[in-house]
Amino acid sequence: MDEQRIRERIRLQLEAGRLKRHDGMIIAAGIESRQTCQACGASIETDYATPIGHAYADGTHWFHLECHALWDDERTSGMLLIVRVGEDVARYTWPEHRSHSPGLRDTVC
Repeated sequence: MDEQRIRERIRLQLEAGRLKRHDGMIIAAGIESRQTCQACGASIETDYATPIGHAYADGTHWFHLECHALWDDERTSGMLLIVRVGEDVARYTWPEHRSHSPGLRDTVC
């Protein structure tokens, strides 16, 4: 799968909430472990690379080394927004969460 298709797949999974935007606890699989890459969907072969994993309460995301770099780039490329709640109160949110706060004024950082 080419880089552009992997990036599109990552963006779709980020928007759907199947991939996280934040780091989990970083772990590495055993050399004989075969995991499925969350970014491209292909099996991570042991002769190719040791998979990189991010552990979360609801599971672990595994990546090829190159796919991990693409996920890292895509997850941080969304613009972080500040949603102003009051005069001196603001909260940070990702673009896909904007629809949950109708009527609030957004300010881009």
